[in-house]
Amino acid sequence: FFELPSIYFVAGIGIMASVALMMNSIQSIAKFLGFVVLLMGGAFIATSVSLSPDYSQVLKGSVIPTFPVGSGMLIVGLIGTTVIPYDLFLGSGAVDKKQSIGEMRFGLSVAVILGGIISMSIVGIGNALTEGMSQADKMQQDLDYDMLKGVLEIYTNEYSVYVFGFGMFAAGFSSAITSPLASAITAKSLFSKPSNAKRWEPNAIYFKLTAFGVLGVGLFFGFMDIKPVPAILVAQAFNGLLLPLITIFLIYVVNNPNLMGKEHVNGFVSNILLSFILWVTLILGSNQIVKAIITALEIEIKNDNNILIPVIFATFIVAGGIIFFIYRGKIKTKKMLSQEI
Repeated sequence: FFELPSIYFVAGIGIMASVALMMNSIQSIAKFLGFVVLLMGGAFIATSVSLSPDYSQVLKGSVIPTFPVGSGMLIVGLIGTTVIPYDLFLGSGAVDKKQSIGEMRFGLSVAVILGGIISMSIVGIGNALTEGMSQADKMQQDLDYDMLKGVLEIYTNEYSVYVFGFGMFAAGFSSAITSPLASAITAKSLFSKPSNAKRWEPNAIYFKLTAFGVLGVGLFFGFMDIKPVPAILVAQAFNGLLLPLITIFLIYVVNNPNLMGKEHVNGFVSNILLSFILWVTLILGSNQIVKAIITALEIEIKNDNNILIPVIFATFIVAGGIIFFIYRGKIKTKKMLSQEI
């Protein structure tokens, strides 16, 4: 939106992200990030609302989604970038010893819900760009930010362009901090030992090298003006495909009294909700894997429902079986703990 070489913005983001990552307190970084994300969310939501969407259609689309042909992997990627697995790692790794598990859960819930609202707002803005176009027109049109700028100026006003532009800047800036920080926290949990624990502290050499190494890779792509969009989509799709595995491990952990303590294990309603989430993520992930196998084997399928319906039934049985065995293990562990007491 500004007639300046992108290298200046890349350098600016790099400098500001470096300053943020130099903070020795993870809590201070988290609070700063929370402020940036709040501004980003406000910018996207304000832009989306200013387009005056048909809210009855928004509500209908939220309950009865429609999937354009060939968009399966993109949808998995969208879910992967909204419910990001490393949010869990970041949330559990950044938790203050004084913070309770309930407070951590509340913080993660707010983060994921806000992420979902932001994703909905961005999809809504994109929908305004392609409204009225046929599927063929969408495939042929070169949909870029210049076209989006024109649509925003027509439907709203000049200022919404800058509000949306700020939101995009804040999204990139927050990711430039979050990804290095989450990587460093994850690396610490994997490689920290009693012999080198001090070097993995947030203000120590190993932690900082990991964080700045990840930031450096991002800056390299930025300065070289390389836009690895396919790689980004594949990475986010992998996030989506990993969600079933993450969900299974999460269900196991939150139902294990030995790990969580009896007062923090999941209740019946929470497990029902988790099993539904597991089922949905299994459907999305398995459907894409089956399609990839069918494509590789050059098998012709006339109707996608011929794949989807069996996948829905198979994953329902798998999700139910996983929940049954985990819940049965939980009951056995509870009985053993009660006998010990």
